[in-house]
Order: sequence, then structure tokens, then C-alpha cells
Amino acid sequence: MVLHSQGYKLTVIWCPLSLWADSFDQELFIKYPDIQWVKAGYHFRLQKFGFLYARIRQKIWHFVFKLMGNRFDAPIKSQVLYSQELNSLALKHKADLYIGHNLGALPAIFSASKYYNAKSIFDFEDYHRGELKNISIQTNKIKLIESKYIPFVSAITAASPAIAQAYGIEFSSKSITTINNCFPYSYALDSLRELPAKPLKLFWFSQYIGKSRGLENVIKAMSAFSKHEVTLTLLGSATIEIKEYLQDLFYKSNLSTNDLIFIDPVFEKDIVSIASVHHIGLASEPGRDINNELALSNKIMMYLLAGNALICSDTISQKSFLNENPNVGLLYMKDDSLDLSDKFKIYKLNPALLTNHRKNALHLAKTKYNWDIEQYQFLDNVKSVLVS
Repeated sequence: MVLHSQGYKLTVIWCPLSLWADSFDQELFIKYPDIQWVKAGYHFRLQKFGFLYARIRQKIWHFVFKLMGNRFDAPIKSQVLYSQELNSLALKHKADLYIGHNLGALPAIFSASKYYNAKSIFDFEDYHRGELKNISIQTNKIKLIESKYIPFVSAITAASPAIAQAYGIEFSSKSITTINNCFPYSYALDSLRELPAKPLKLFWFSQYIGKSRGLENVIKAMSAFSKHEVTLTLLGSATIEIKEYLQDLFYKSNLSTNDLIFIDPVFEKDIVSIASVHHIGLASEPGRDINNELALSNKIMMYLLAGNALICSDTISQKSFLNENPNVGLLYMKDDSLDLSDKFKIYKLNPALLTNHRKNALHLAKTKYNWDIEQYQFLDNVKSVLVS
């Protein structure tokens, strides 16, 4: 909420898409009562009929797109569940600057900024046209949406240098500013937490725990060790089926399911304290699609604040990050469980190296990768757009 802290008057238009996030949303509403919070769309559990209506409407627009192609804004209406609500609400709120953070917000910030003769910024958190492994009708929709609206936004930001470079090729007339997805300096540990050398404790977190996140490879790599030598903690929302799936992988790998710990989602500020009792933060992206290769996960930024040594798969962005910031972690070849197992062994056999990498990680978080520093890039971008 850096804009709020700088005295800007804010209106936030948001969509209720995740049941697990409801309590976190409520905390924000209470913490920032002078921000105008405007809900777009329907809660899938509390407003079932509205949600059903939106789903049926989306399917109809998908049929229209298949039948008539790029007409009547069918690409966005069939791709994003609440695109119409986002657009209509944005048009009801006059502002000097509209900022969009996901694909559904792109037409909304375009329409509102055009209507009120205002400025707009769109943030590419992901390389959207590369989010699917194979070329599909969804990919075609995304390309049509981006190509229609991106040329008319005032400025573009991206969440990693690789995403900025990729979109720079697609939209060569636009300059793109990279703003790393960092967390506040206040989250950082005062000093590195001392941990017993055994067992080697691994940590991974995300909004959702699921398949195709590289966790299968992590468990396979752990099978090279005896029971209780290495533990794995997963923080995030997980279904019973996913928990049973991962526990079964543990059992089949001759590992103790007691060494697999699940933690339900917590407030963002509490993740560091949980991560800090682990030696290693895992960034196990499997490179399943182009976006997964280019995105720089905010996991990494949180691990640094917690004083975790990093073990990262060699996606394009993660390889670049560790090349730029050596001595905070190790890189392994994605989908190569033997290579990943070797990296675990390096840290197990070299506790001094592990401690050194953990110390370097915390130092890097405090001196480079935190929002207290990164926010100035964001604020400078906002100010330059407003005066242009």
C-alpha cells in the first residue's frame, strides 16, 4: 500500500475468487478503512446464483468467440469471469491514474482512462500468452486481448527482467520497467536463526499446493536419504486429495510421512517466522510453460528475508537471479531428481557453506531485495506517468 502511505487517494476494485483469501481480505479492509474497496463479481459460495450466472455468461461468450472470432470483445468476456463487472465499475470511478494487475483489468483501465482522459499503467505479473504449454484457443484469446489494449496504456511494468524482455519483443514501441515482487523490510529477521544441523529442513510455500509444481521431483530427491534425515514443509491451501497424493509419494519413496508437514495459509507477514525455522527455501518451478520459465517467484524474496539458503530449479529467471546474486543458494537441473539430491547432499555435508549462504541471503534481503527499496522504482514510475 505504498501509494496510500504517500498520501494518494485510492479506490481498489477487487474480485472474490478464493475462499481461503476471505479472511485476509477482511484484514485489509479493516487496516485501511480510508481506502474505497469496491467488489466486482460474485462470491462463489456466498452468492451462488450470481456466480452461476457469471459462469453461464462466460460459456456463452466462449461459444460466440468460437463462432465469430474477435468481435464484440468476445476474447476478454470469455476468458475472464468478471471482466464486464471490472469494466463497468472502473467507469464509475473517476481517477487520474488507473493501474491494472491482471489480464481482466486490462480492458477496464483502458476504458476508464480513455473516458476520463486519465493515465494508465498495466503490470505484467506473468507472461500471460505463455501460461499454457501448448498453443490453444485460450492462448489466442490472450494474444488478441493484449494486442488490442497494450498499445494504448500509458506505461507498462513487469515482475521480472525476463518477462519485461519477452513483452518488449512483442510491444517494441513500449518501454517496460521491471519491479520485483518484494516484501517489506520489516518482515526480515533481525539476525539469522540458529538451527540444529539435523534434520535438513526444506520449506516451500504458495497460495495453492498442487501437482506440477516441482514437488514430485523434490520428494524423489529426498528418497536418496534415510528417514528423518530431511523434512519437507509445505505452506498453502491443499485439498485432501492433494495431501493424500503427496503422502503416498512419500510412502512409495520409503520416506516417513511424519517428515511431510502441511501448514494452512497464514497472513503474509507470518510466513517469514515459519520459513526461518528451516534451512532451505525451495523454488522448484518445473518450467512447465514459457511463463513458468520467465517468472521470478516471490517465494525467493520471502526466503531471503527468512534467512533461507535457496535451492532453485534452472528456469531462465531463476538461473539469471542466482548468476546475478551468487553465494545465496544452489541451482539444479529441473526434472533431474539426482541433481537435486546432490544439492541436498552438498548442504548436508557442508554445514558451514549452508550457514554462509543463509547469512548472505538475509544480507541480500536487507540491502537489495525488499519493498522499502523497490518501492521507489514503483513510485518514480507512477510520478513520471502522471506528469507525462
